[in-house]
Amino acid sequence: MARSFGPSAKVLVWGVATLVLGALASVWGWLSQIAQASRGYVDTDGTSALVVLGIVAALIGLVVTLAGVWQLATNVDIAALAAQEAAAQVERDQERAERSYAEAARDVEERWKNRLADEAGRDD
Repeated sequence: MARSFGPSAKVLVWGVATLVLGALASVWGWLSQIAQASRGYVDTDGTSALVVLGIVAALIGLVVTLAGVWQLATNVDIAALAAQEAAAQVERDQERAERSYAEAARDVEERWKNRLADEAGRDD
């Protein structure tokens, strides 16, 4: 399976927001049930639905958040791979430049030796 770059910020924000709002709704429904029970009034339909919907929303938010984290980790892996490839290319270019410089230095040295030998041969 090939990894592909994808935006992760929107997914993370939506996931966390849904998770938090779902958890708050669920807790609010649960606290409402407790408050109603303490007063002797029990409306299980409304607050129970709020608790269930809050839990469902929180679970959906958790799944979306995990999907966003997965995409973020994938993007980090892709960026690291790209940086590694770029660094390897720079290293190869540097080695190529060093070899070229060494060859040029040997050529210059060889020309100077030949020139000095020619000059020494003329002096005789």
